[in-house]
Amino acid sequence: MSSYSSESNQRYILLFGVVKEIGKLFSKKFTIDGAAAGHDKKQSRNEFNFEATTAKYQQMAFFDQHVGTAQCAANVLDQLHGFALGNNYLALQEHVAFLFNLMELALNIYSILELFYSLLKELPEVEHQLQLKKSNLVRSYTTSIALYIISILRPYHSCLLFSPEQTLSVFVGVCRIIRHVTICCKERNSQGTDYQQLQCINRFKDIFNTPEQLSLPLQRYNPQLREELFVVPRRGGKFELHWLRNLYESPANVYSFVSNAVITVCEETDNERLNDVALACAELTASYNVLSKEWIATLQSLCSGSKSSRYPHLSQGGQVDIGQTKTHDALAVFVCTLSARRCFSLADFVSKFALSTLVRPVNSGAQN
Repeated sequence: MSSYSSESNQRYILLFGVVKEIGKLFSKKFTIDGAAAGHDKKQSRNEFNFEATTAKYQQMAFFDQHVGTAQCAANVLDQLHGFALGNNYLALQEHVAFLFNLMELALNIYSILELFYSLLKELPEVEHQLQLKKSNLVRSYTTSIALYIISILRPYHSCLLFSPEQTLSVFVGVCRIIRHVTICCKERNSQGTDYQQLQCINRFKDIFNTPEQLSLPLQRYNPQLREELFVVPRRGGKFELHWLRNLYESPANVYSFVSNAVITVCEETDNERLNDVALACAELTASYNVLSKEWIATLQSLCSGSKSSRYPHLSQGGQVDIGQTKTHDALAVFVCTLSARRCFSLADFVSKFALSTLVRPVNSGAQN
């Protein structure tokens, strides 16, 4: 009996310590002022060891993990509800995502789904208060939280489909957050995640049965646009509005923009600059959908995935050496970023580029 009591006490001590440590992330010290500039007061990375806390958390029993995250989830909901009622402080998006990860590690799927339903009910009111306060967090804070929610929900579609009411609740909640017409790539990423997966399955065999369509006419390539857009890319994917206007003005500008983007990516050696270029391209694609098919066309031209190359100057003109390993790495990062931000559908990527690129050498070998 004494050994059982001692073990129980140790569990409570560990639970109290871990919950208290995680709770620091949602204290006023590490919140952001929604009414001010929207920057956190402290950098929690310097004062909070996420890896060590996760290791301690995983040492606890599953029941204790569920209890600890439930208390932190209640604190997050109280904070969002308080902001909707007029308070100024919000939990950092990264800290909320950390809580999601802890709940997923504990296999607490039911509770995490319940938390998502509650968050999606609160986020529209939070966005409304941010607009009233004229905060810099308008359209960024709630969209980021929604994006984290979608990223966790994707593996659990089967769980959602057991309850049509819960599925509808999630769909309506996400739509309320992104109901405005002009959307960014993060908001675009929150729409139709399972639809694209079904498209890939249905179109897997089309690559062998559908005749190849004629390519669009070639445009004139202007290398001077590269200096303005990509020599010094802006952090976080920000871009000037006149860049977007240039794309709308003529197909030649679109052609030159895509060409210069791919050339810059394949020559880039700095990962931060590469990410900035990829994010800028994703944001522009969210505002100008014509770019979606152009990204696929460039990949086809580089990897001989099409009989008629739309961008022959990239590979044949020596602009991009697709045989270099560093080119593969940079292009892979770029494509992954565009795919994650829904710049082109997964079905189009698989059927129009991936499968066609693999099938063409096989067919050529059979003929020879």
